[in-house]
Amino acid sequence: IGAVAVVVAVVATPLLPQPALRFASGGAGGFGTTINPNLELGNDLRQPREIDVLSVRTTAPTAPYLRAVTLSRFDGAVWEPDTGDTVGVPDDAAVFDPVAVDAEIPLTEAVTDVVVDQLDSPWLPVPYPADEVTGLTGDWLGLPANRTIVTRSGSSREQEYQVTARVPRPTLEQIRSRPAGGAGLDDAVRALPADVPAVIAETAREVTADAQSPYDALLDLQSWFRGSSFRYSLDAPVDDGFDGAGLDAVARFLEQREGYCVHFASAFAVMARTLDMPARIVV
Repeated sequence: IGAVAVVVAVVATPLLPQPALRFASGGAGGFGTTINPNLELGNDLRQPREIDVLSVRTTAPTAPYLRAVTLSRFDGAVWEPDTGDTVGVPDDAAVFDPVAVDAEIPLTEAVTDVVVDQLDSPWLPVPYPADEVTGLTGDWLGLPANRTIVTRSGSSREQEYQVTARVPRPTLEQIRSRPAGGAGLDDAVRALPADVPAVIAETAREVTADAQSPYDALLDLQSWFRGSSFRYSLDAPVDDGFDGAGLDAVARFLEQREGYCVHFASAFAVMARTLDMPARIVV
């Protein structure tokens, strides 16, 4: 079950060292741009000019979202990038096993070619759920728990690679008949700090009061955020921590109802967890 930038997910035990973060310039003669996994995106969104970071060609019916990193651990102020067991990325074999689905749910294969230009990141943008990734240069590791690709020493810059993904295509009835979550989920995808502002849980219950299934509850949240009550804005105030993803910023966002992707995604994830639905953020 997924919506906006939030997905119900499986998480692995943290084992992989955190890649060193690189903050690169987008100006003339600079190093391009990078991916900030801590969701401090205000300055990036308000930079003076656009930068071409990559191009995509795909056999999928619509352009796929490119997953770079997932965030599950939340201490009330910061969402932390997920780590976990890793596998090597061979150039002539599948990196990950096909996604596990019930026999009656079909899988549709799509092939996506990615050419990276001005993106200098240790996290590689790949369509979800990636099976095979070929054409990379350097040493790359795959995290099977979230199907992301990361390097300890290299960069996504000037990489050209091809990704094969087999996407589950369940019917609406099949989605509604499934519970949120599943066996083996880490506690991190449900955990919330003790001091969650009351307005967050109260609003979540109010918005989803008529939902008959976990999917319907998530759909109600999505429709509410996309409705006329909210306005997407890159001019949201940056004072008092509102330019972040913490609980105070979420509570203020629900009152002000104006912000950008970080605010929508953080609010969605926290509200889903108050409804006991496992959720994390995908960058």
